[in-house]
Amino acid sequence: MLTECLAIAGSIVTGTTSTYVSLNIFTAFDKVEFEMSYPVLHTLDGLSECMSEWLFLAKTNFHGMELNLPWYFGLFCLNYSFGGIASLITKPKWARNSYFPYVTFSLFLLFLQGPLSFMADYMNMTNESVWHALDKASAVPLTILELSKIYVMRPYTRPNVWTSYVFSLTFSMSSFLMSQLSQKNLDRDGFVFWHNLWHLHPLAVTCIMFYDFFVLGEYDSSVALKDQEKKSTKPQLLSTVVMNDPMYHAKKNSRGTKTRKES
Repeated sequence: MLTECLAIAGSIVTGTTSTYVSLNIFTAFDKVEFEMSYPVLHTLDGLSECMSEWLFLAKTNFHGMELNLPWYFGLFCLNYSFGGIASLITKPKWARNSYFPYVTFSLFLLFLQGPLSFMADYMNMTNESVWHALDKASAVPLTILELSKIYVMRPYTRPNVWTSYVFSLTFSMSSFLMSQLSQKNLDRDGFVFWHNLWHLHPLAVTCIMFYDFFVLGEYDSSVALKDQEKKSTKPQLLSTVVMNDPMYHAKKNSRGTKTRKES
């Protein structure tokens, strides 16, 4: 179902479909009729209807089949809960003064998305169940929040760490689309492979967060340290350098002591 929706969206982007829409404009004196060409207008309704149908669909293409999903597939569904725990442990400084609901987002991953994904994708993949609709209703806004988080954290994160976040999310989204294609083709092995990679994103982000937090340290403090180093390397007057030299003060004190003794 989602692949069909993407096909409609693709036709909107490429402009491969067209229609003519009659617009009636009423003026104070007369009614003017004319035609305007909108290449994609009639497909918008189709896309909206398709996405709504996919979002509230309570069964998958594997409905009624004997799928025999491996145990690790169910474990990977819980990666969202692991990611929520990791987010709470490694809460960064920028999240304390940001409009982004960092803690709420982490709690949703921990207590909502992980269990929903497990119940929908592992326990009821071949069954018609409301878990499928609930899973998608949760996954879509949380994915949007993940994109928002990556955007908000950009100025406060090391460039290589931020790039790792972007790569992980991009790869996982691509894997999700591949898993949907495998599901459409009733390819059980392909679906398991690609859907596991889709669920790998929270685990990958956990590794990135732990490395950034426990190995590299707080990015804010490292920036402050670099600023101090930059200030110390600025050109200074010779008199300032001499005055800051501890040897200068030691010699000055020793001269003062000799003078007092001679007197």
